[in-house]
Amino acid sequence: MNTKTQIDEYFKKHFKDLELYYNKFCSEAEKEYFPNMISELYIHIIDRMDKLQELISRNELHFYCIQYIYNQRNWNGTKFKEEILSKENYSSSLEHTNISIENNFDSEENFYIESVKYDTKLNIIRKGYLKLNLAEKVLYQKYFIDELSMRKIAKEIGVPLTSIFKSIKEIKEKILSDDCPQ
Repeated sequence: MNTKTQIDEYFKKHFKDLELYYNKFCSEAEKEYFPNMISELYIHIIDRMDKLQELISRNELHFYCIQYIYNQRNWNGTKFKEEILSKENYSSSLEHTNISIENNFDSEENFYIESVKYDTKLNIIRKGYLKLNLAEKVLYQKYFIDELSMRKIAKEIGVPLTSIFKSIKEIKEKILSDDCPQ
């Protein structure tokens, strides 16, 4: 049996176990993010298949997966915390950019500077949206505008959850690929 098949078999057999461990480690508000976690874990393992071959052959993949879930959930700066749990207002680049008169800007000029920065970020997203093909635009609409979960989208479209996760990740990268201000 090749490595990819072994990995797929592992995930089929231990999916519920991994979900139980995830639920032990996560907060109540994070329980809905298990599909994101398991997708990221699967992609992580597939991307490192050659490096993990020995671990897989020793039947230590289960411990590795549990450790991965624990670390992603509890450590600061992990992909899970940065990409999955960050509040998405179209993208993480728009985080903390709500413009309001009540922000007590030093001057009216600062207010307009912040407004221009915010508008620039929105324009980058609009410009990036135009680069998407029809399928990506549909997925963008379902995930970012309609705020459907990845699991619901996967069921509705009839594709694996990992495909949806990868596609959304690619959409984000495509949208923010051109000189996005940090």
